[in-house]
Amino acid sequence: MKVSRKAEFGSDVIYLSVLDHASLAVVTGDKSFLLLSLENMQAEQSFTFKNANAHRGTKSIAFSPDGQYLAYSEINQSVVRVINIQTRKLHHSFPTLKNRIETLCFSPDSHYLIAGSITGRVYLWNLFSTGQISRLSSFPEYTPHLLTRPKVNYVSAASFSPSGNLVATTGYGGSIVVTNIHTEVLPKRITPSHVRINALKFLHENTLAAGNIEGAIDIIDLHTSQIKKHYQTGLSSVDMIAVCSTGNYLLAAGHAKDIVLIDIKKQKIRDASYITLTGRITQLSISGDDTLFVGCEDGSISEYELLPVGLLKSYINTRAYAKAYRLIQEYPLLEEHTLSAELEQEWENRLSNALKMIEDTHSSDALLLLD
Repeated sequence: MKVSRKAEFGSDVIYLSVLDHASLAVVTGDKSFLLLSLENMQAEQSFTFKNANAHRGTKSIAFSPDGQYLAYSEINQSVVRVINIQTRKLHHSFPTLKNRIETLCFSPDSHYLIAGSITGRVYLWNLFSTGQISRLSSFPEYTPHLLTRPKVNYVSAASFSPSGNLVATTGYGGSIVVTNIHTEVLPKRITPSHVRINALKFLHENTLAAGNIEGAIDIIDLHTSQIKKHYQTGLSSVDMIAVCSTGNYLLAAGHAKDIVLIDIKKQKIRDASYITLTGRITQLSISGDDTLFVGCEDGSISEYELLPVGLLKSYINTRAYAKAYRLIQEYPLLEEHTLSAELEQEWENRLSNALKMIEDTHSSDALLLLD
């Protein structure tokens, strides 16, 4: 697949997220924080926070979807800072009582913040309240037989549902806890396996995708708490998941060079190397119009148009049917678009007319019609 656009930075991309108002939030390994315009991929705002715990392997940085706030944990400090991006001033500090935070995630409405600590605790905060709402859950600690060895724990990933009512978190032991943040009644605990999960993403309100460090993705039905489908992607580890706008296609990557495309509706891996980058992938993010942005350790961000509707329409309008069908084959997301059905109908009509001409011994005219 061809790259639509590409931006280059001086350090590895450690955070990447498409925001609501046509901007792209980027954080690089040299602790540069940027907001890029999706129109021209140029920086609209840039700033630096030297005390931010910004490095690959941690998820302790998050921009709110509305682009108003930035949350980050401080290096060697048990506190999360929330910055108002417009004023560049501190909006709020959330102390974490010696529980250093390594996972942060905003709700879709930008009002709530989930924080997961290295002690396995999951906190929920309201950005517009001075107090902690609650400690949602705690993942079990592992206590070694030898008392001289340290305890091991973590919260490795978090994801909000599209409505923002549900939050899924995962930590030590490979379990997933799904909680309604408004009621906190009867949270669901699901354990697909006892393998560490590094990626969580809701496909729909009650369907969750979980990717683990053995390269597997489980699609989980939250109504039944059961695995609907298990995929072995061929990746050594699944560390990132992006979901297309319909929820019917999923893209997955590890810290390698390939992106896997999975057709959720047809329950199959569509392409194990759908996109191959020149550098190792560090971040994935997808926009509402199914434009994919890929960050790499070489400091590049590549943009891919997964749904080239304009090009397909031009092929149909100019009756370039062979090109149109090849385009749909190359870009599977087009199969669900109404233009694909329009192409099928138009081709069927022309084929029917051509057959009628052949029956009427006008074979040369029929060939022109199908050309």
